[in-house]
Amino acid sequence: MLASLSKMLERENREHHERKRDKKEADLQSHWTTREVSSQLSTFTEEAQQMEILEELSIKLQSMKYERIQLRAILASYTKKNLNNRLNSFEMMKKDHERVMSDLQKLPLEISDSLNKCNQLIEENKSYSYLHSLILRDLTQVKNHDAHLSNHKHRDPPVTMHPQFQTPTYIQSNFTFLCIKESC
Repeated sequence: MLASLSKMLERENREHHERKRDKKEADLQSHWTTREVSSQLSTFTEEAQQMEILEELSIKLQSMKYERIQLRAILASYTKKNLNNRLNSFEMMKKDHERVMSDLQKLPLEISDSLNKCNQLIEENKSYSYLHSLILRDLTQVKNHDAHLSNHKHRDPPVTMHPQFQTPTYIQSNFTFLCIKESC
């Protein structure tokens, strides 16, 4: 990654300097005398070459510094570990075996815990399902009762209480008559 970044920076710098040099050469050619142009051109090209070399070297220096920092970090991580206390391959395999065996011993407990949790969730789901069915039944009854009342309201005339009898009075479109509960 660092190498590709370095190459990209070098290519951009090279293109920039080529454009700069071409512009200077075009400016130099517009002078009145050719003798002045040739002497100035040679000094400018030498300076441009030296600047290019300087920039290339500075880019290489920066990349080397970056690589040095990375290598120091890697070396620091290795020096923190004691390399003489490394385990041999048999001891490493033995530790891996112990870890696997302890995981195998824990597995039945984890399976039983998972089964218990699943059973609890199934029971909870059943209770919610039962409660949901009760609520749906009650909702259906309320809707049916509401529809019945709305149909009854449109079929029968509105009921009001007559002040004198405190009994229901039915008002019809053309005339009013009294209906006492006992006589109806």
